[in-house]
Amino acid sequence: MEIRDTVRLLILDREERLLLMQVQDNTLSDPKRPDLRPPFWVTLGGGIEPGEDVAAAARRELVEETGLTGASIGPAVWYGEQPVRWKGRAMLFRETFLLVRTEETRLSDLGWSDEERHAIRAMRWWPVAALLTTTEVILPPLLPTLIQPIVRGQIPDAMMAIEL
Repeated sequence: MEIRDTVRLLILDREERLLLMQVQDNTLSDPKRPDLRPPFWVTLGGGIEPGEDVAAAARRELVEETGLTGASIGPAVWYGEQPVRWKGRAMLFRETFLLVRTEETRLSDLGWSDEERHAIRAMRWWPVAALLTTTEVILPPLLPTLIQPIVRGQIPDAMMAIEL
């Protein structure tokens, strides 16, 4: 099984809204949830490139996917692993979630790859309370619950293992 180390960004603005993107990636499936079908809302992020550390990957992905350059990248708060099928291959996604704070909310798609332009359907700043009541698919499923203490300032002292 191929391993893909990724960084996921928990981007919060000054109003404590969380930035998520809606993706329609028909090449991704979860063997644990065969009924799960896109589109779904996910945190921004992507693969960690060779020679990059998590913070460098977070900064690169933040600029590529949002155009935000003045954000503060904070601690890694969560970590999870998930076996998936992606682009026809069995893979293990090892995902590290970092807290990001920004005053900027205007987004740019100028750094998007062709693949991202095809898969990303929307970006939205979600009030975190709305995540608890939406009928839309949010991944990871526990994100709406796990983000609540963070917006109240309860940042974990150490990275927490989470279920993806």
